[in-house]
Amino acid sequence: MIKIIGGKYKGKSLSVIKGSIIRPTSLMKRQAIFDILMSYFLKTDNKKKFTDKIILDAYAGTGALGLEALSRGSKFCYFIDKNKKVIKELKSNCGKILDINQYKILNINFNDLEINEIGHKLDLIFLDPPYKHIINKKIFEKIIKKIKNSCIIIIENDKSNPLPEIENMKIINEKIFGKTRITFMNKK
Repeated sequence: MIKIIGGKYKGKSLSVIKGSIIRPTSLMKRQAIFDILMSYFLKTDNKKKFTDKIILDAYAGTGALGLEALSRGSKFCYFIDKNKKVIKELKSNCGKILDINQYKILNINFNDLEINEIGHKLDLIFLDPPYKHIINKKIFEKIIKKIKNSCIIIIENDKSNPLPEIENMKIINEKIFGKTRITFMNKK
C-alpha cells in the first residue's frame, strides 16, 4: 500500500497490484515532484497553485500522481492505463477517495489516445511510462493541442533514455534519483 502525502486526502491508502505490472512513484519522488511544482507556482506568482487544475495522469498505475494533485485542490483528472488489472485497481483507488465527477478513467494505450476523449484543456500532465519505454515526439503531437499555455508536463523515466526535443516546449527543471530522471517542461 502507498498513501497520499498531502492535501485533503492525506493519509488515504492506495492499493497496489502485487508483482511487476506497475512501478508506483515512490513517496520520496512524489514529495519531490510536488515540492518542485509548489516552488514553481510560487516563483511564477501562481496564487491558485493546484486549485481548479485539470490533470492528465498517463500510464497511471495506482493513480498516485493524479490523486495527489486532486488531493491538493485540482478539479479533474484523466487517468490513462492500458492494463485491465491495473484499471480495476485504479477504479477502486479512485472510487474510495473521489466523487465520480472528479475523474475519468480511459483503458487504452496512451499512444492510441483519441484527443477528443480529453474534453478539457490541461494544466498538468504526468507521464510515467515503463522504464524501458522510449518517449517519442508522437506522444506530444496529440496532447499539445489540449494544453494550456501555462501547462507543466512532468516526465518520469529511466535516465538512460533520452527525451526528444519537443517543439515549443522547454525544460524548466530536472532531477535525478538513482536511475530515474524527472523532467519538468512547459511552453516556450
